[in-house]
Amino acid sequence: SVSLNFYHIHYRNTEQFLTETVTIPPGITIDPFVIDFGQRTYRYELELQHNATLADSLRAAWGAGLRDDQVGAGQSLMPDGEVHNHLKYAFVNLEWEASDRWLFNAGLMAEDYSTIGDHYSPRAGVNYRFSPAHSLRLTGARAIRAPSMFEYAARYNFFAPSTNVGPITQVFEIGERQLEPERIESLELGYHGIVNSGALEFDAKLYRDVL
Repeated sequence: SVSLNFYHIHYRNTEQFLTETVTIPPGITIDPFVIDFGQRTYRYELELQHNATLADSLRAAWGAGLRDDQVGAGQSLMPDGEVHNHLKYAFVNLEWEASDRWLFNAGLMAEDYSTIGDHYSPRAGVNYRFSPAHSLRLTGARAIRAPSMFEYAARYNFFAPSTNVGPITQVFEIGERQLEPERIESLELGYHGIVNSGALEFDAKLYRDVL
């Protein structure tokens, strides 16, 4: 089977407030000014996926997608204007039922971000069925979390246009364009069971995550 999906997400937040008149050392009087922390985000994503049975015991799913994230904010948070992150990705997953008891699967996600470059996330797992109602699984995976657009590009920008010494601008850098993505390596051992003809079902997990 082949599926084609399109997603669109739009979020807007308006947050503005007016300061009071303040005096700071050495005797600088700052008249009221507007601080704008408004935010707007857009996401457009197009994904194609193909599911196929390659043999009686071998199934596969693969696909690719494009995503565009657009983030903008008021002058107090992102004074440089709208920031874009373009993502191209492809993925593949294989599942092999070696016997009635053994099931193996492996997958790979390849991603190309315009902000942080290329990254690859592999995953592999094995399931052993003691019976139709009880199974043991072992999975391992490596993945990333890309920096958000605000972690990447935001900065606080306070502009006071009217003071007794002229306009004042104070900038605090928040975003870091050289920020590396977070990486996680995960290992999980799990046991799934059904008892009393389905009256009780449980899934116990023992896992280790390294960030």
